[in-house]
Amino acid sequence: MNIRLKIDHSEYLLTSSINAKLIEFAGMFFDPNIKIEKIDTHYIDVDDSNTKKMSVADLQAIKLYCQEADIRTFQSHETSKVISISMSDEPLKIKTPVQEGLEKLITKAVNKPKLVEPSA
Repeated sequence: MNIRLKIDHSEYLLTSSINAKLIEFAGMFFDPNIKIEKIDTHYIDVDDSNTKKMSVADLQAIKLYCQEADIRTFQSHETSKVISISMSDEPLKIKTPVQEGLEKLITKAVNKPKLVEPSA
């Protein structure tokens, strides 16, 4: 038995020869006593994209703040948000012979040796 488990925008294929175990495991994702959240890490830093928008005085103020607060490493914090979960019994979409042919044709075209003009 196969179950397709979708968590936010990612899909996972759950398989087992013991159907009851598979259903029990997948059912845990829908248990009202279990809360599943996605953790995102956010960095607080100065990089090339934002230094271009800052004056020398702004950069000096940031440097002074870091010295006074004894900040010597990258700073980060985490947030979490509830994610969407769904299940289906859709079969795995395997590659068809036509798709294999197209893939081979593209690979051949991309990996074709380039002609080098002889130098005069």
